Amino acid sequence: MDRCWNPNHFCQNLAIEFKETCVDFPVIVTAIFGVFVVFGGVMGYVKAQSKASLIAGSITGGLLLLSAFLIAKGITAGAILGIVVSLLLIGQFGPSLLKKVKVMPNLLVVVLGLITVGVLVFSFFQ
Repeated sequence: MDRCWNPNHFCQNLAIEFKETCVDFPVIVTAIFGVFVVFGGVMGYVKAQSKASLIAGSITGGLLLLSAFLIAKGITAGAILGIVVSLLLIGQFGPSLLKKVKVMPNLLVVVLGLITVGVLVFSFFQ
């Protein structure tokens, strides 16, 4: 339980204590990003009938959720997987964001991807 949240050292420990369980902050961030990506893929299909959005969103979001699961289990490959998938999503949505600033999905994917990469890289070197 030494990795659980201490109000004075939140950034140092990167963990949140919730009742008797301890959930790592990187797990939460990666899982939120994964859920958002899956939801974005579903919305792309609903709004534009884009099967590519549904498939890509499901695969990349699923990989991010798998990454969060592996991180929670203490498996280093989970953080690496999360970083790689996040960087791929940034690489996909970043150039289109530079051409035309669209909040949904470009800006949100890039911002959440950068946050996820930052948190995972920081936690990786802890």
